[in-house]
Amino acid sequence: MLTILNHLGLGDQLVINGLVRHFAEIEDCVQIFAKKSHVPSVRFMYRDLGSKVVVVPVHGSCHTAEMMQLAKGRVLKLGVHGTPHQLFGDLVMGKYSEYTNWVAMMYIQAGLNPNTMYKKFKVVRDKSRELLPPDKPYIFIHDDKQRGREIKIYGSDKEIYRPIVSKALPDGTYEFDDFNIFDYLSIIENASERHMMNSSYNWLVEILEIGSKSNNFFHLNIGAHDYFPERNTKTLCTADLWTFV
Repeated sequence: MLTILNHLGLGDQLVINGLVRHFAEIEDCVQIFAKKSHVPSVRFMYRDLGSKVVVVPVHGSCHTAEMMQLAKGRVLKLGVHGTPHQLFGDLVMGKYSEYTNWVAMMYIQAGLNPNTMYKKFKVVRDKSRELLPPDKPYIFIHDDKQRGREIKIYGSDKEIYRPIVSKALPDGTYEFDDFNIFDYLSIIENASERHMMNSSYNWLVEILEIGSKSNNFFHLNIGAHDYFPERNTKTLCTADLWTFV
């Protein structure tokens, strides 16, 4: 059995999909962690693998030591869990951030080519549960007004569609409401434009290669990770897929 100590953001869960699937091919079982609010999305993502992937719900930020208490078998520490804090900061935000980014770092920590994120990503869609797109042309926006992160669109008469955002809690997690990010795939695909902050939805567009730079707009100054250097953030995005604003 392999236990992976992973970062707990929903974007992080999407990013390590290929990594988890790689190890599920060679291990009898892979155990990962997820915030309770993200468990429906994460379990949906691996449901085709049955008992090969075990998703352990955790509360709050759940530090490395807490994860280790729940670990079984061999342990693979990713990101901040396997890197001294000062070095991690230097790699993703500081003096070494022009040489790598946090996604590439995690795959390298696992001994994998970072392209594995794209090549082995998989989610078996369930079109019967996906939300129906609006009948009229619309713009999809993912931001987070409750945390002061708002994307404003000017000069368009198209309908604005924002996904429902779960209520944010003081510990940095979200209220559990059975949210599943994959329910929005049809809506994302059929939008005339997609405007996104640096967060989980942009990773769906990036990894699944939805749209093109003519209708995908990445808002660099808005998002959960706006402390990353702009040049570094751009390395997370395929150039032909995004227009930076």
